[in-house]
Amino acid sequence: MNKFLVFIIIIGFLCLSSWAAGGSIGAGSSCENGKCITYASSSLLSVILSVGLLYFLCSYPQLKYIQDKSKIVGVWRRFGAFYLDFMVALIGITPLLAVPLLLQESSYTGHFDWVFEREFSRSSDSSYLLPSVGIAFWFLFYYFYKHAKSGRQTIGQYVLGYKVVGNTEKLADSEWGMRVIYSYIGLCAGPFSLYFALKSPDKAFWWDNATNTKVIRVTALNQ
Repeated sequence: MNKFLVFIIIIGFLCLSSWAAGGSIGAGSSCENGKCITYASSSLLSVILSVGLLYFLCSYPQLKYIQDKSKIVGVWRRFGAFYLDFMVALIGITPLLAVPLLLQESSYTGHFDWVFEREFSRSSDSSYLLPSVGIAFWFLFYYFYKHAKSGRQTIGQYVLGYKVVGNTEKLADSEWGMRVIYSYIGLCAGPFSLYFALKSPDKAFWWDNATNTKVIRVTALNQ
């Protein structure tokens, strides 16, 4: 599938899902100066779109490619791909994660709504919100891990034209997993990781070398 078409489809999913939920999707709780606000928002269409988006991420046909050895994968290209992937993965799972809190709220109010906001918290809120945060982080990990391990490009990598590969013929599953974990740590230390990557001749980040992997520019065939 043409990468521009993939990008348009993804943006369409994101915009339509946000519109269906009234511009806000997700669930959370925050307290400041003794005042707490708890909220959750989703929609039936957003949930359906989430399932469709997750299926699309796993199944859309990617064009065959060849390595373009004349180009390197720049730092900003990699950051752009990451943030596109981050946005896609969160939008794909967030409408589903808001549903448990919405169901909990309906058990107190006696009727179900796709959105609510209240100026107080309940002791039971954390039992719904904390698992949702854990699931979101697990899904982000699995998204990057599964694509790299299977040799399939993520949405961001496919759209921006590069691929993660191992330096050896076959890497252990644990090496792919550690690559994801190290990259999270590296992104949290963004300025330092960025500085050393910019000074590297091939613009590689430290977690590439630490996990025996690299990124290569690719050009799709039969576009």
